[in-house]
Amino acid sequence: INAEYMGFILIMEGKEEIKKAVEVPLAEQPKAPEDVKIETVLPPVPEKQEEKLKEELKKGQEENKEKAESKGMNAADMKTLFETLNKHMSDPKQKEHFKEIAPLYMKHAFWDTQPVVHMGQHFKEEKGQGPIEKIELKDVRTTPYALPEGFEWSNIDLGKQQELNEVFELLRDNYVEDSGKHFRVCYSPEFLKWTLTPPGYNKEWIVGVRIAKNKKLVGFISGIPVKVVINGEQVNMAEIDFLCVLSKLRTKRMAPVLIKEVTRRINLKQVWQAIYTVAKYIPMPISESNYHFRCINFKKLNDIGFVSVPTKSTVKRQEKIYKLPDTITIPGIRKMIKKDAKQLQPLLLNYLKKFSIYPDFTVNELKHLLVPKADVVDTYVVEEVVNEKEKKITDFISFYTVKCSVLNNETIKEYKGAYVFYYAPVSYTHLRAHETSLHLVCRLLLEKKKKQ
Repeated sequence: INAEYMGFILIMEGKEEIKKAVEVPLAEQPKAPEDVKIETVLPPVPEKQEEKLKEELKKGQEENKEKAESKGMNAADMKTLFETLNKHMSDPKQKEHFKEIAPLYMKHAFWDTQPVVHMGQHFKEEKGQGPIEKIELKDVRTTPYALPEGFEWSNIDLGKQQELNEVFELLRDNYVEDSGKHFRVCYSPEFLKWTLTPPGYNKEWIVGVRIAKNKKLVGFISGIPVKVVINGEQVNMAEIDFLCVLSKLRTKRMAPVLIKEVTRRINLKQVWQAIYTVAKYIPMPISESNYHFRCINFKKLNDIGFVSVPTKSTVKRQEKIYKLPDTITIPGIRKMIKKDAKQLQPLLLNYLKKFSIYPDFTVNELKHLLVPKADVVDTYVVEEVVNEKEKKITDFISFYTVKCSVLNNETIKEYKGAYVFYYAPVSYTHLRAHETSLHLVCRLLLEKKKKQ
């Protein structure tokens, strides 16, 4: 599909398909590094080397026991660990992966003060699950945290277009970008309002920082209320997102203060746990997700440097490889309407119950999340005819749309990606569902192209 604005669809998959990192349960006092189970976080090592690696790591940890502190490893511990891994790991990809997860072993000025799991901590399964740290409402600070001189807190009202645009511009110019600084995520104002104002959201959890003199927005963090089921137990939580500080001010250590302030505000509502995702490793993830990209417009993605032509191939050949069939083969598929939410709620929850951790949605929340909104979210259902008077929804799939700015290209300034969102493939397989979502994205592109 030669569409100017849509480049690819992105499919998220992860361990047990859990997409969020979450604070979970009851930790004992931190122990010395001999209790760290390195094998639980390292990538797989060749079988013949595994025992040697374990012995060497244990030996190094015992030697450093005297100087080990409760959280994180000091420089000597890290050096021992890296030397051991370099000695036993022959696969460069394994070494590279350990460099990525190394922060889990290090000391963190901020996260070591927070109620999150740290390397060296152990859980006793027989004690069950529960909060890492129990706090009472009377112990929660009632005044905002201090900001650096010249800055002030601001409650952001996303119902006001001017303030919504301010958040959009801050994120557009300073939020997530790739390591090569070629692309930056650009959430539209409509997308931000959709994702940050679900039913029952708290305005106090949408937090900004401004320069006191000119009121310019230079920092932002958001929280929305969510119900998360953990091993059968429903827990009220906050979902934290869009932490962003103006790039020129990142030496001011403003991000930790933003996290502490939104935590304080959430605690005042007697919500004590939060879920969040990050692009790098910090203590302590409970799940990882991988992005799987599937090109729709290969030529455009190649032109902007997002993908490259494989050796011994050509752009034309790649376009042929990624070409989709002309028709959707699933009968009864149609765009979702608002009244479908009543059927989708039990359908989705029944599907999610096979996971250890999953979000629990009401019908109204699903209406907000899934009812199609132009250039934001699209949902399709599969409807089966039961009899002349009754139809039943058997499956559904949804995806949301996000723009990315192209930073170093004179002719192409942006592209769009479709991200797989919630789905419940009951009658059809995951693969069939994802293939269908590709067709649906292409159908939307063609419809918009015809209108233009």
